[in-house]
Amino acid sequence: MKNGTYTLWLNDTTPFKVHCEHGASTSYTMILRRQNGSLSFYRPFLEYLGGFGHPQYEYWAGLNAIYHLTYIGNTILTINMQDWHGNNRSVRYSHFSVSPRPYYYLNIHGFQGGCPR
Repeated sequence: MKNGTYTLWLNDTTPFKVHCEHGASTSYTMILRRQNGSLSFYRPFLEYLGGFGHPQYEYWAGLNAIYHLTYIGNTILTINMQDWHGNNRSVRYSHFSVSPRPYYYLNIHGFQGGCPR
């Protein structure tokens, strides 16, 4: 598979786009991408439900999409961060899920990695 934007389906009628990265032994679905601040993330809650932006640039997948991506389990959350000086950090949670509406509770555990305080 190639890295790029893919269309996934929440059900038979509701598509959503995500950016996927594929490596030799694993694949990632991006649910959030912040690169340069060109897109404002200061938005009403309804926009956080459905998502906004473009998966190849600044992007939020949406709570409803994230719920559907995580509800079957076996999901890992990896957070890759880079500061303005090019320093990279990464953390990982061995379990990650979001509950269904109306509350979309975040459930994460199994922290691995290191970030300076």
